[in-house]
Amino acid sequence: MKNEHFVMLPLPAGHFHSTACQTPLSFSTTKSCEVDGESVNALPQPKARDDKENISKRLQTKTTSMKDIQAARNEILRWRTARLQEINESEYEDHTKLLQKEMIHHRELKLLQKVDAMEKEYALGTRKRKIDSHLQKLSCDQVWQLQSGPCLIESQTTIYRQKLAKMYQSLEDYRSQKARQRIVVLNDAELLLTTINGSQDVVDLLKRERDMLERNMSKCLSGLRERMLNLCLRIVEQETGKISQNL
Repeated sequence: MKNEHFVMLPLPAGHFHSTACQTPLSFSTTKSCEVDGESVNALPQPKARDDKENISKRLQTKTTSMKDIQAARNEILRWRTARLQEINESEYEDHTKLLQKEMIHHRELKLLQKVDAMEKEYALGTRKRKIDSHLQKLSCDQVWQLQSGPCLIESQTTIYRQKLAKMYQSLEDYRSQKARQRIVVLNDAELLLTTINGSQDVVDLLKRERDMLERNMSKCLSGLRERMLNLCLRIVEQETGKISQNL
């Protein structure tokens, strides 16, 4: 990430000699206060420093929850409010205050964009966990408890569901597959999907991915794979009944 550069604007004449300001606004001279690796050195530091450090901790947390995300938004709001109040109460000239406020709003926007990215990642992770849980249930063997003991039940329905679950999980596991392994997975998925009504869109995407892999264009596949997995999940739901709710 590129560092931002801010220009120190001159203080109003007689600022440090004003009787109304015996203790001038201080700036961090030993260590700049950073959020997300960037510093804002041209603005008053004291009151907003704690909020800034709290924001940094929230954005760097490894275990994210919706509670953490909302807390990060609240910290950003407190930080912005404190900084704007400091600027309004300072003795800078109006045009200097305006520039400083623009810098604060720009920084706030960047922080909120990062929080939005965290929220999206959290939502995707939650969705994936739900899908994995339902697919795991589909792929489990059915066991009936009889008087003589547990009995493993296999039927065409359970075997078919297991095939669908395994197909989706194999398609989703593209990160650990080499190109040749991936092509085998795509071929197997195509054979299964061609027997299902309404799967032509997914089959077309499988063929397109295979073609791009054969032309060594794997770096351009992220969007195609996401769309293909979404369509494939719909097929699995259609064939096995609703396996997910509120995804």
